[in-house]
Amino acid sequence: MKVFKKELRQVYRNILEHLQVEEREEANRLIFKHVTNLPEFLEASAFMTFLSFGVEVDTLSIARHALKCGKKLCVPFVNRELKTMNLALIHDMEQGLSPNPWGILEPKEGFYQEVPPDFPHLLLVPALAFDKAGYRLGRGGGYFDGFLPCIREDALTVGLGFHCQMAESLPHDPWDVPVKAILTEQGLQRVHETSCRGHNLFSECEN
Repeated sequence: MKVFKKELRQVYRNILEHLQVEEREEANRLIFKHVTNLPEFLEASAFMTFLSFGVEVDTLSIARHALKCGKKLCVPFVNRELKTMNLALIHDMEQGLSPNPWGILEPKEGFYQEVPPDFPHLLLVPALAFDKAGYRLGRGGGYFDGFLPCIREDALTVGLGFHCQMAESLPHDPWDVPVKAILTEQGLQRVHETSCRGHNLFSECEN
């Protein structure tokens, strides 16, 4: 399975890298609108988003908007010694973040407060691809795989990506935790458990 996942990652990296600039800009505009109009976003006092890098969906504008709305903004960061993912509560995007050696923004030492995984009510989760059951194809680090089982049960986890990152089905392990909804430029689709069929199904799209 590891070899298959590695090949799939390259496939979706290529898809993302070949997305036209105009398509990407329009998709980002629509995704921003969909996220910031979600009832869960409007109601959430604490909100987590990954910090986008390169060809990923732009989450930086969403994060700035969350701060302007007075929300408690949490961003993930990696403890490389313990190989775990933690959450940082930040109050200022410009002062509180700095690029790491790979150019990815991370919380700056002395400018954040670490909070537990069950702090945010809404979480935007990254991946190279998502499937209709809510399973993710990550970048291979496994950090979100270890983090998602620790969040609060009533939190809404939203896989955030472009529609071209959607797959019918992805390989996954028994311990993988699917997201509860997926949001692309086409809107939000919630994943529902169906005990009679033994797998997850999408609900109707919410625009």
